[in-house]
Amino acid sequence: MSDGQKFFLYVTGVLVFLFSIFKANMGWMADVERVVQVRLDQPTIERGYTMTSGDQLFSIPITAQSVTAPAVVKIEKPEVPTGLPENLQANADHYVYDIKTLQKGFLPKPVKLIFSVNSDIDTRSLVYYYDKSKVQWRSIPTVVDVDRQRVIAMTPFPYAEVVVAGPVVKKAEIVVEPATVVDDQFTAHGAIAVDEEGNIFYEKNIDKVWPLASLTKLMSAYVFLQHNPGWETKVKIIKSDIVGGASVYYQADDIVKVKDLFYSMLVGSKNDSTMALMRSTGMTAKAFVAEMNQTAKNWGLLNTKFFEPTGLDARNVSTAREFIEVARRVYEYPELTKAMQYESYDFKYERKGANWLVRVKNTNLTMLQKDIVVLGSKTGWTEEADHNLVTKAKKKATDEHSYIALVLGSRVWKNYEEVYTMLEKGFDMNKTVAQR
Repeated sequence: MSDGQKFFLYVTGVLVFLFSIFKANMGWMADVERVVQVRLDQPTIERGYTMTSGDQLFSIPITAQSVTAPAVVKIEKPEVPTGLPENLQANADHYVYDIKTLQKGFLPKPVKLIFSVNSDIDTRSLVYYYDKSKVQWRSIPTVVDVDRQRVIAMTPFPYAEVVVAGPVVKKAEIVVEPATVVDDQFTAHGAIAVDEEGNIFYEKNIDKVWPLASLTKLMSAYVFLQHNPGWETKVKIIKSDIVGGASVYYQADDIVKVKDLFYSMLVGSKNDSTMALMRSTGMTAKAFVAEMNQTAKNWGLLNTKFFEPTGLDARNVSTAREFIEVARRVYEYPELTKAMQYESYDFKYERKGANWLVRVKNTNLTMLQKDIVVLGSKTGWTEEADHNLVTKAKKKATDEHSYIALVLGSRVWKNYEEVYTMLEKGFDMNKTVAQR
């Protein structure tokens, strides 16, 4: 080996060593899109915990019947997915899940695998897992719920690479139809659009009670702002903050600033940040939720009820007519609407003396990238609620008037399309009035 080669290897080794020190001291940039992992203790498992992929399109409810001991649960999007046979095509992304416990072999009771899929999914699709021992993909009994745009399967395996796949469609089978959106064909169970004064110009089932999912966080943000202990206040994470669903994946004893909890709640709809933010006010969970309900009552909202601050509880409900009033009031707070306009938000938190850097992506990125000026927007999704969305926007930054549109229970991806369609109605209406 020449002296030059020896020098190159020496320099490379030094750089690798320095990088390892940097990584140990500064933490890591969490890849929230590709890998999520959480450690579940026994009380959390007994309460029930839904593990969700970084893109929120794949989830596994963890229950005490399926997992009987503390576990480390991981969901990952493989960088190089295992190839499918020629007769199959993927109808969703590949995921690798891993439920590690002290127990060996199959899970005592199968876990549910839930995929969110597009509306045009082939009903012949099945969930497949890759059998490494036989080096082949094998199907699992599957339910394709076209109305709710999800695919569900049960499996006893604690580890697998899984994917939703269907028969390869030949070109002759493909029928191309024009993409149109007609108001009376909205998939939403309830929808409403109003101007700044609250005048309704579109409505559908506006008095139908529906689960709010993470729209709940708008009322949580409002109550928090009445009791804000200071943006630089530091909060220590405790076990009860770790409730599942969309999460930053803190661990107990991590330390996070109030501002970062607030922004990660509104930008990325993070449930663990919401729970810690609630505690930052000094209020008990019971008192905080009671104030959420009292606020709704004070605003004359008789069908709006809250049981916790994240939206994970399906008993958090409202109607389109009532919740548009919540949005109208809450979107007047610049602290809140400023946070919602971030495409992503980076922040550091402390873990065992080291700084961990995390990037939270906006769940409203689809709306932020449309040809409108978004002043505030919040998504919500659970199995019970389907896809909810409420957005306040102007057509152009110089416009005087803004509009708010809301959908409850839309199919996947349709919530953005249907809210945008209603907002466009408002913009067109404003243009017509201005031309008179």
